[in-house]
Amino acid sequence: MRKTRRISGTNQKIRIPGMVLLAICVMCLTLLVDTKVMASSVEPNVEVGEVEPPVISVEYYSIEEDEAPYILKDGGCFEAEPELYTADSNTAAVKARIEAGLRAWEKQIDLSEFYLGTMEENKDNTSKAFALFRQIINENPDLFYVSSGIQGSYGYHYLVLIPTYENYTQEDMDRFYRVSNEILSRIPASYSDLDKLLYLHDYLVTHCEYDMTYSKYNAYNALVEGSSVCQGYAEAYRYLCSRVGLDVKVVSSENLNHAWNIVALNNRYYFVDTTWDDPANITDPAYCGHRNFMRSTQGMVETDHTSADWIREDGVNVYSYGTDSTLYDNSDWKDKRGAILVGEEVIKVRGISLSPTSTKLIT
Repeated sequence: MRKTRRISGTNQKIRIPGMVLLAICVMCLTLLVDTKVMASSVEPNVEVGEVEPPVISVEYYSIEEDEAPYILKDGGCFEAEPELYTADSNTAAVKARIEAGLRAWEKQIDLSEFYLGTMEENKDNTSKAFALFRQIINENPDLFYVSSGIQGSYGYHYLVLIPTYENYTQEDMDRFYRVSNEILSRIPASYSDLDKLLYLHDYLVTHCEYDMTYSKYNAYNALVEGSSVCQGYAEAYRYLCSRVGLDVKVVSSENLNHAWNIVALNNRYYFVDTTWDDPANITDPAYCGHRNFMRSTQGMVETDHTSADWIREDGVNVYSYGTDSTLYDNSDWKDKRGAILVGEEVIKVRGISLSPTSTKLIT
């Protein structure tokens, strides 16, 4: 309804001269013509000045937990992943927002500020956001409480991720970090990177046992409960190593149904398999093998890693990915059957001695 303005305080009629009235009529006709021209340039069925609403409609796009490729959750394996996300100015910010949301246990993670596209564009952007979600889960084993199943709700200028969470509590999180901090606090500041890799390898092998129920898969199971399948061993090793600045990632093989680690040290790559250095058929809790510690590709093949589908957590096949360094393949620790934490003898490692009271390498 149009509102009229009433002028109070007068009842007098206002006379308008003829020439002024004619001028007003001409101006009105001109304005009417201009408005019609403007309206004709607008797409049909869209009124002049109409703005597309914040959300036209909402659709859901999801990956189910048992069909979630590229994520090593609940016994799954990585797949060789195509480049789904081309990094742009938003990538780091979007990843940071998703990770912050997951760490805050948010039920909905709103990414709309980063994706101001049409509905069709945001459908594609949902796939990109899922790719970032996968990266975050794979890179952060302490997000063990996040399920691999996720949904995305999208529309015009609207994109929200809807994660699901496993049955963990804040107390569980506190316990996980408390145990991890205790393990890491035992590492002297003087340790070299090789020392740290060896110490953490031996700690995990001697404090975790293989889960014969095949129901424990994550870093929490391995570090807090002391029992896990290979995935938990590999994720726990990755997490602890990352906390002390070491470049360690998880590798899995669908053909072997197995997971282990790849380590970058001094611009070379090596493999570490804490699970197979802790054989399930050996019940001695003090047993700690080293045949799968800092091995080359050929060295791992010698220990029965015979499949060539060694997929790193970022989707890259690392079977022959710069892992031809055999520097440690014949190290004396290879045949050591106990933890090299408090040794009873000085052993030689390619001309370098290992302290009898610690893992510290001394020249």
